[in-house]
Amino acid sequence: MNKDKMVDYIETDRLVLFPYTKDNLALFNRNLPLFEKTFDVIYHGEELDYLLKEFLLKLEKEIADDPDNYLFFTEFLIVLKENNHIIGSIDYKYIPIDGVTEVGYGMNPKYTGNGYMSEALKVFLSFGRKMGIKVVRADTKVDNIKSQNVLKRCGFHYLKQDINIWWEKRLDDMNKIIIIGPSGAGKSTFSRRLKEKLNLPLYHLDNIWWNKDKTHVTTEEFDERLAKILKEPKWIIDGNYKRTHVVRMEACDTIILLDYPLDVCLQGANDRIGKERDDIPWTEDTLDPEFKEWIIYSVEEDMPETRRLVDSYKDKKQVIIFHSREESEEYLNSL
Repeated sequence: MNKDKMVDYIETDRLVLFPYTKDNLALFNRNLPLFEKTFDVIYHGEELDYLLKEFLLKLEKEIADDPDNYLFFTEFLIVLKENNHIIGSIDYKYIPIDGVTEVGYGMNPKYTGNGYMSEALKVFLSFGRKMGIKVVRADTKVDNIKSQNVLKRCGFHYLKQDINIWWEKRLDDMNKIIIIGPSGAGKSTFSRRLKEKLNLPLYHLDNIWWNKDKTHVTTEEFDERLAKILKEPKWIIDGNYKRTHVVRMEACDTIILLDYPLDVCLQGANDRIGKERDDIPWTEDTLDPEFKEWIIYSVEEDMPETRRLVDSYKDKKQVIIFHSREESEEYLNSL
């Protein structure tokens, strides 16, 4: 592979991603064998049918018309180092609008199942962040599970569904995060692991509200303590405390909602009995009926309102919703 002739290329352990420029794309479009010889690569990418050929001719013109911004919309060829095969491509679809763009990718099916696309997408997102991109979206067909798994492994979360499923990932830093959801969902466990990943200060609202003797502070004192935390430049705040949802949502940059089924929350509450925890100033020795009823109420009665409130912030904040422990685990592993 002749990297000396590649402009603005990106490299990982197994891959090289290099972009079409006006000149090399003109060469590719008119003389593929010479392109392969020039860069010492062999094209094994997506099938060069008439649609792709028409797209590449159009892309050549677009690059020529806007050479200063071409990296925001050109395709990057994905080259496998071990044999210099071009196995696919990846691109941002347009110049970011208010920091938002979309990503697309494709690969020869012969090379799937090896983690190549996840590896390419992760480094491509890092590249995009350096260029100032703040939010990246992607859409997949409902039945394209492989592509959905690629996005999940790279930290994308579900955004919405129309004909396709839409996904989103923020590339700017998360500095002020709230984690909400029903009791037993595992907010404290998730927040501790997130703290380890992001190295942010973590505050458990239960520790602010409750005393060791199971009495609690006044509402005024609680609000004062919370207001002091919200003024800090970085934090993770774990806890539901519905009354404070709005004030925390206004102050944060990221809302994480653990929207788990009732049976998962009840099992979660039961699993922590007898375990010493740092998110509450005592150890629970039983799942008393009153707390069980509270969990049922919070899932069945409170969550619909919480979902509506969270949904109202989707255009203003990064909103991440998990519907299972598997989804939240994939997200943590992607960080």
